Amino acid sequence: MANSEQNIASDERRDSYTLQRNFQSSIRLNAQHYLWKDAVGYNIHPRIPVLDCPTFKIADIGTGTAIWVTDVKREYPRVQVDGFDLNLKQAPAVKWMPHGTSLITCDARKPPDPRFQHQYDIVNIRLFLAVVENNDPSIILDHALRLLKPGGWIQWSEHVMSDISCKSAQADTIPPHCAMEELAQFLQRTNLGRWVPELPKLFAERNFTEAEMYKYPILPHTRLFWTQMQFNSTMDYTFMALDNDTSDSAGPQAREMIARAVEETQRGIALDFIPTTTVAQLPLTWGEGGGRSSYRL
Repeated sequence: MANSEQNIASDERRDSYTLQRNFQSSIRLNAQHYLWKDAVGYNIHPRIPVLDCPTFKIADIGTGTAIWVTDVKREYPRVQVDGFDLNLKQAPAVKWMPHGTSLITCDARKPPDPRFQHQYDIVNIRLFLAVVENNDPSIILDHALRLLKPGGWIQWSEHVMSDISCKSAQADTIPPHCAMEELAQFLQRTNLGRWVPELPKLFAERNFTEAEMYKYPILPHTRLFWTQMQFNSTMDYTFMALDNDTSDSAGPQAREMIARAVEETQRGIALDFIPTTTVAQLPLTWGEGGGRSSYRL
C-alpha cells in the first residue's frame, strides 16, 4: 500500500515557488514528463544501474504530480519509489498510488528527516528553475546528498534558459517584431537557471565521481509541443512573479506578448530547447564522519 507523510499543518502554507498548482499546471507537468522522456530517451539515465528488487530505493525530489514516480514504478515494478514535495496537492490520492510508492511532504531547502537520510540508491531532481533561490542550488544539492547511500547516484535534469532560441520553419532569419523572439529574450532575462552549467562542478566539490552533463537537443517536429508547454509555465510566472497592478504592468504586458507568440506558431515559428541531465555517483567510501570525502554537511 502507498504511504503518505503529512508533516505540514496546512496545504496552504506559502512557499517561494513561482508557478501555480492548479489543474492547468498539473496538465503541463504531466505533458512535460512525456516530452522530456521522449527527448532524452529514459526516466533513469543509462549510466545508473537499477536493481529491480524491494530493497532498491529511489527518491524523486519535487515530485509534483508524481508522474515520474508512477512511470518509474511501471518500468521497475519491484523497487521502492518515494516522491518528496513541499506541497502534494497535485499528486494522486494516496490510496490510488501503486504499491511500493510513498508521497512524503518535505521542503527540499531544509534537511531531510533522519528517517530518510542515507536510504536511497538514486535521487532524481528535475526542473527546479522556479525553486532554486538566488541562483544557488547548493542547499538543495546538500540536502539531496543526505538522502543517498554511499555509492548512490544522483541525476538532475534542467533547462538552460540561455540556450532557448527562436526558430522559423519558413526562413533562416527571424522576422522583425517577432513576439517569439521577444519571449525567448524575456526568458533569458529572468536569469533562471544560470547555475545549471555549474552542476558538474558543484557535484565534484562534494566528491561525487564522474559528474557529467548530457545535452539533448529536441527534434524539430517537437518544437511546437515544447513551446506550447512553455506558454503555460510562462503564463503562470507572469501571475506569480510579476507586477500585475495595472494594465501597463509587467504581468499584463508579458501575457500580451505570449498571445502574439501563440499566433506566430501557426506560421511555423517556435522556441527551441536543449534539455540537460547531470549524472554523478557518491563514492562507496563516502561518509559524513570520515572516509574518502572531506566534504561536511
